[in-house]
Amino acid sequence: MKEVKEKVKEQIETSEHRGVSTARDVSGLLFSESATSQATWIMKAYDPFFDLFDFHQECSEIFEDFYNSFLRGDLEYLEKFVSGQALAITKTDIKLRKEGQWEHEITEIISSEFPVFQASAVISGKPYFTF
Repeated sequence: MKEVKEKVKEQIETSEHRGVSTARDVSGLLFSESATSQATWIMKAYDPFFDLFDFHQECSEIFEDFYNSFLRGDLEYLEKFVSGQALAITKTDIKLRKEGQWEHEITEIISSEFPVFQASAVISGKPYFTF
């Protein structure tokens, strides 16, 4: 029986049949232990309806809100959502604008392009998604 299982597994892994290769690719995505799958499973523990594709689309709105606040120099708002290096860079830019007494010519973007998913990670048990 073990030999039969190994032979079937080998045939599936090496098959060039379109249906078999598609099924193999999909199962690889569904059952992989990638950082993205781990982060997604953790998010689903918080929110059973979490969907990475919906989240991806919502990031466009989140980015617009963030970027508009950045352009306006609304540091009070940004400090609620930004941390680490991103906050340091943001604070420096806003400080330089105030010292130089200048503002960005455009203070509100109409819309942003669909964000590009960069990576995800699980750090100290918390999911992180980078766009």
